[in-house]
Order: sequence, then C-alpha cells, then structure tokens
Amino acid sequence: MSKTMGFWNPSKQQVAVIPAAWDETVSAKQRELLIKQGYLPVENYRVPMSQMPFAFVFEHFEVVDGTVVQTICETPRKVRLSQDKLLRHPAIRSRIEHLMASLSSDEELIDWWANDMCYLRGSPVAKKAMAAFDLSQDEMEKIVRECLK
Repeated sequence: MSKTMGFWNPSKQQVAVIPAAWDETVSAKQRELLIKQGYLPVENYRVPMSQMPFAFVFEHFEVVDGTVVQTICETPRKVRLSQDKLLRHPAIRSRIEHLMASLSSDEELIDWWANDMCYLRGSPVAKKAMAAFDLSQDEMEKIVRECLK
C-alpha cells in the first residue's frame, strides 16, 4: 500500500506532495520530475493536520545526515467567544449553576468571564474553564466552534 510522499526544496523552501491515491506510474514520474527540480524526499512525511481555529500549524524541514526530516509545530491561537452564544448553548445551560459557583470562587475565571472570553488551548484559564463547565477538551472545543464570535 502506498502512502503520501513529501518532497522539500531547500533552495525554494517549498513542499510538494504526491498523494497516496495517485497511480504508481504517475507517482514515479512526478517523483522523478521533483528530484530534477531540486526537491529532496522527506523521510516519514506526515500531512500536517490543521487545528484551526485552535492553532497555527507550521512545517519545518532540515537536512540531518543527508536525510530530510520534517517537524510539525503548532502555536496555540486565541479564539474569541460570544458570551451570549455560550450561555445559550444547551451543554452550558445545563451546567450554569456549577459554572456560576466556580466563577464566584476564582478571580482568574471571573476576569476571563467578564473581560477576556477567549479560548486558548492548553492555557491555565482554559483548563479552569473546562473544569468549571465540567467538560473534556474535545467537548469544550466542540462548543467553542459553535460559539465563535
């Protein structure tokens, strides 16, 4: 079974991909053309998964001992929430009493609720908000997507 192949051109700082679904003959020709253009095969190439809106995803390539190595980096991104949409969301409405009790007992959550209303994956306040809402990260991010400002 073939897999997606990645190629990197160090002089142009560009990536080219040969999808796994391509016919073997076409893949071989494309590989040949890319190599003639200065592209180098990337060992164990992975197609970066976009985490938008929660993170910016960057690929970094370097040649180590003659082999191109790919590193995928994520930088968390603040996502602005609509407090109105959040309060109307069924999963949040069902937890509103627990949320209000948590809000009144934590200064950082009070400040977040009153002023910030941004979700930043992995941040201390995001973790506190998930605990206040009694949600997992996946559940929280599903709700966040539905409550974008």
